[in-house]
Amino acid sequence: MMARKTFLERNGLSLCGDDRDIMVPRKYYYDVLSWCVEQGIVVENAMEYYDNGLSAMLFDVTLWRVRNEKHRVAFALRWS
Repeated sequence: MMARKTFLERNGLSLCGDDRDIMVPRKYYYDVLSWCVEQGIVVENAMEYYDNGLSAMLFDVTLWRVRNEKHRVAFALRWS
């Protein structure tokens, strides 16, 4: 099990995920998907695990879960 991580806190609410998650501004959602397909990077929208995307609207970000360590490094270099 991965460690829990708090990405943002606002008005008493916290956006949490685990160490595999990478936070990207929500406006890049489709750019992230396109880039991942082009690069062969496997990602999951981590928000679906937590609240079906409500946090994305509240915090204006998306958490992406990248399980493969090599993919996570490439993703972090591009989107962090």
